[in-house]
Amino acid sequence: MDKYEKERLISAVRAEYGRLDAVCGIDSSACAIRLSSRMKRRLGSFSVIPQGLLRKRLEIAISERIAGDSELFTDVIRHEYAHLLVYLRHPRERHGHDAVWKAAAREVGCIPRASRRLDRLPG
Repeated sequence: MDKYEKERLISAVRAEYGRLDAVCGIDSSACAIRLSSRMKRRLGSFSVIPQGLLRKRLEIAISERIAGDSELFTDVIRHEYAHLLVYLRHPRERHGHDAVWKAAAREVGCIPRASRRLDRLPG
């Protein structure tokens, strides 16, 4: 995947996140979005990365390997957005894939399940 294709996909993710921000009443613009060529088994991830004592960096990483499947790609970016949404609403709590996360997943329109791994996908 070349640089321009990555930029196009990240712009599409940002646009979807902007739409979801309006629906959910949050601002996700501080969260970094990264397409990863190194993710071989995971489809995506949401991370809170400490940056000193009080600062944290939020990042969503999406596997490049799913970019060609628009339905799966959309579900994964919404899945990771649901993690971000729960974190922003409950920053001092850990929720993983519990009932709070599942409610957020339904709110943003993704399938509320823990995961699908790349090594379990057909093809």
